[in-house]
Amino acid sequence: MVRDVDNKFRIRIILPNREHLVVSCRNSSRVEDIFHEACEILDISDRELFGISVSSEESYLFLDPGEKLSKIDFELLTLTGRPRWPCGGLRRSLLHSFRSYPNPKPQPAIKSDEPVVYFRVRFYVPIHCLRDQSTKFAYYNQLRTNVLEYNLFCPVELYVQLAALGLQADTGNAPNICTHSIKQGNESLPVYFNVSAYYPPKILAEVDLSELVRMTMKWHLALHNMVSQVAIFWYIRIASKKNSNFNMHLYNLPRLRQPRFAVWLGVTPDGLRIHQQEKDEWIRPTVPIRWSQVHHFEYKNRSLFVFLQNNQGVRHFPLRHSITASHLFSLICSMHFFQATAELCAPHAAGLLDKIENGTYEERYL
Repeated sequence: MVRDVDNKFRIRIILPNREHLVVSCRNSSRVEDIFHEACEILDISDRELFGISVSSEESYLFLDPGEKLSKIDFELLTLTGRPRWPCGGLRRSLLHSFRSYPNPKPQPAIKSDEPVVYFRVRFYVPIHCLRDQSTKFAYYNQLRTNVLEYNLFCPVELYVQLAALGLQADTGNAPNICTHSIKQGNESLPVYFNVSAYYPPKILAEVDLSELVRMTMKWHLALHNMVSQVAIFWYIRIASKKNSNFNMHLYNLPRLRQPRFAVWLGVTPDGLRIHQQEKDEWIRPTVPIRWSQVHHFEYKNRSLFVFLQNNQGVRHFPLRHSITASHLFSLICSMHFFQATAELCAPHAAGLLDKIENGTYEERYL
């Protein structure tokens, strides 16, 4: 860890919108200090929804807010097979026993002299529990990232709709050249936005670029004069529906008895969701386990156990590392409790969603 003449060191925080924030830390600085500094910059009041995490092979691990940053060895996680970042509480003996596995969700390497952490959503919730615009904006940017990274199977039209809403939220109305091109029926349309910022690589590989731009342009033009806050609301709403649920954590599980496909575990506001992915294919949701079906959770070594109500059995989820199993156990227990509380946070607001869907309610912004 590089220190300056004042014995301070720097931490690089990747924000939900993928911007970088470099903060200066002292020996006494804790994870919660850089967390609150990021919250101040983002003007986030609902801070309990977010956390500081590091990237692991299976997902993101959230750091203990009380952990001293100076006590974290930022080089130890290179032993997992990728030059990655810190995780408080890791024992050196445990890390030396880690095995290298290929990362199923590769991310571009970040060249930085500073240790890198991520400011991310920790507790995913229904949209009516997002109370202020700054929280919604950070939450929206997190879902934008999930849409690009998760490779979830959804109709192309849904990805197009999300891209158009994202463009309206980020840039406002489509430029005039789009209107002229559509009216004149031009076969060659201008690529007026960065497609890789709004579509996952798999969509870009499977769908003709000109057709993708044409569909996006039509949707974007249809959103003319929609204000950014409303576009953000609809983006979160659509990206959180059951048939297009990016509103979750997603963990890659090791292959055991079914080597022909990979298994992923989603942790959602409604419960757990098992996903499958055949080679080079989309990740598809399969079996849901609702929170109401769960009696309790346990973890042992590198495995998470979900005990179902009424002696309906036990679901076993092996992971590659015991630290991930421990983290996932803590996250699921906290999210289970948090979701039960979140359902009570705005009971009247949940009913407004149906009115919004039916067009009988209009959200106004001054």
